[in-house]
Amino acid sequence: MAEPRNDGRVEPGQSISTAFSATQWNRMADAADLVLDRELSRSAAGPAIARGVNVVRVRNYSGRQVPIYGVLALRGVLPSPAGKSFSDQEVRQFSSQFVFGGDVPDVLVEQDAFTFAVALRPIADGAVGPMAVSGVFPCKVKIFDDEHRFARARYDDVTQLASVKCGPVRLLWHEGTEGDDKWAIGVM
Repeated sequence: MAEPRNDGRVEPGQSISTAFSATQWNRMADAADLVLDRELSRSAAGPAIARGVNVVRVRNYSGRQVPIYGVLALRGVLPSPAGKSFSDQEVRQFSSQFVFGGDVPDVLVEQDAFTFAVALRPIADGAVGPMAVSGVFPCKVKIFDDEHRFARARYDDVTQLASVKCGPVRLLWHEGTEGDDKWAIGVM
């Protein structure tokens, strides 16, 4: 019988039941969905990530739990390639496995009002999770004025965006009343 490979491929004669785990199979199925331009399947971790959303992985350094559709300011990339000379293998690894650092938005720092991502799943402090950086996605917004059609990161808040007259997220729709934690569909 053939020795099992470590790359998830099955050798002739290898039993399917020992070839890969359910997690590996589901990852392969999700990858196939992306390649074939189908919506991702639903999982116990949360709703499917819709097509047309550009997703990055972000490590939550905020000291807080970030809820689904919460917000983190992006703070660099891990591991940082700045000033380093990478081998070809390290370049390929960085290109496919980079992770952004995410922290509590501080809109007093101008960059934080525009350089943020929206959580597509809850992300515990210290954990890595998928976050939207562009595309159309659901989000939570503190609506300050029913006429606002844009949003940005909100100071010291990882739970929602803040509505504004002009900003990086265009609100295609939002609950029509002023207040905290309102549903919205945004495009970034």
